[in-house]
Amino acid sequence: MDSRQIKTRGVFTGLVLALCIFFLWAGPGLASDDLDDFIGADSCLGCHDGYEEKFDHTLHGRAFSKETSYYENRCEYCHGSGDEHEDDPSEDNIVTFGKDGVSEVDDRNRQCLNCHDSNRGIAMWQGSRHQKEDMACDSCHSAHKGYDPVDRSPESCYTCHLDIKVDSLKQSRHPIREGKVGCGSCHNPHGTMSDHMITDDHTNDLCFKCHADKRGPYMFEHSPVEEDCSICHTPHGSRHKKLLVQRTPSLCQNCHMGSHTSPRAWDQSAGFNGSNPSNLLPI
Repeated sequence: MDSRQIKTRGVFTGLVLALCIFFLWAGPGLASDDLDDFIGADSCLGCHDGYEEKFDHTLHGRAFSKETSYYENRCEYCHGSGDEHEDDPSEDNIVTFGKDGVSEVDDRNRQCLNCHDSNRGIAMWQGSRHQKEDMACDSCHSAHKGYDPVDRSPESCYTCHLDIKVDSLKQSRHPIREGKVGCGSCHNPHGTMSDHMITDDHTNDLCFKCHADKRGPYMFEHSPVEEDCSICHTPHGSRHKKLLVQRTPSLCQNCHMGSHTSPRAWDQSAGFNGSNPSNLLPI
């Protein structure tokens, strides 16, 4: 391949990339035919008085205000065309959101994905656990409340995951209640390629982001540590110290019974400290 062919191919590749970037960032992903059916936000606010002031201070409101054509149709970019709804004000001919919304989950999610489908953070939404469970975007997000539509507190997750809320209240836990970590520190609710929607390829890689001192390498590696941290630890909370799944030394004796320790049970405070009878519990 000569230099002219290389240059031509480089220019072509650059044009393709430029077109891709343009279509990804060109704004809400609606066809021009859809825009022709829009009646404009002023018509909507004629009946839905009071929503304008609330919406304009939100993240979506500020984003729409940067472009006149978006701002003038800001209601319909999310709720769909109001052409039919204007003549017949019914919830059945408009996309409604929230706990009182009557629209199908797929219809609600489609409106959100018109703009957000190019977001890398939700690239794995299709086929994710939450998508399969028929969850809607507005189950966790609200476009009309506050500057940030993302509820970063764990309370949103606890609405469904009550068992995790219980674990977070146990004596040994991650500092979730203190706000130092949250559900999103370890999980991506929009889906990942990993088990339990964790944000890394493997449980250990995720744990090592904070617990780097446990990564090693060590001369004498403890095989459960190398395999999976969750063999000995539970991430959300435990009745045992250091998030262990079982009290020591019982946890250790699951693997090491007989070969390295006495077959008798050791107590919590003085395990593996010698053969003094005071360290042994009666069998």
